[in-house]
Amino acid sequence: AEDTIDSNLISRGIPAYVVERMSDDTKELIYADQALIYGGSSCLNYDEETGEYHAVGAISPHGNIDDDDLQLTFTTLYSTNPFTGELTSIRIAFDYEWLNTPNNRWDDPIAISWDDTSLRMDPGTFYRADYIDYRDPFTGVSESELVSSSIAPAKSFNAGVYWFAELSTVSSYYITESLHGHGTFTLEPSSFDGIEELNTIIYGYYIHK
Repeated sequence: AEDTIDSNLISRGIPAYVVERMSDDTKELIYADQALIYGGSSCLNYDEETGEYHAVGAISPHGNIDDDDLQLTFTTLYSTNPFTGELTSIRIAFDYEWLNTPNNRWDDPIAISWDDTSLRMDPGTFYRADYIDYRDPFTGVSESELVSSSIAPAKSFNAGVYWFAELSTVSSYYITESLHGHGTFTLEPSSFDGIEELNTIIYGYYIHK
């Protein structure tokens, strides 16, 4: 089933390296809405020791290097009116994955901002979830567990929204292998007249404390 979803997303123009970085939840969301058109992705990796980010691409000279601790994938997709071709909505998906357990495991803020003269958030479309992958030290069996989820952000404004990646879950028995999660919501034109062409920038932020 996962191979089928991956193949579908790739056939719709999403680069294979982006699909590989996406959470299962994000991939399933895109797969479930075949009308979504891929807009683009921004992929960054982070080294906690140096505090440095670097961009990752299909032919990136860096790729995933051993020192990378965190990977961030910010994706936009959009829908259009099939009769007029006008933009009807933009779907935002923000995925994070800690490849190595961070030294500081607090709740990291994630924020998205946009030009509110052109776009507004549909508040009923927000969803976020955080997961922990852990391994039993005796059996070697790995499992993924939902830490928390919410249909409401921590705060929303006319031109932005933010929520938190919950990283503080610990176990005295299991070995943490990965912390990962995602947030998603829909933006729509602020004008009911529709938008034939949108020239704007949507910003994504992840702040590790």
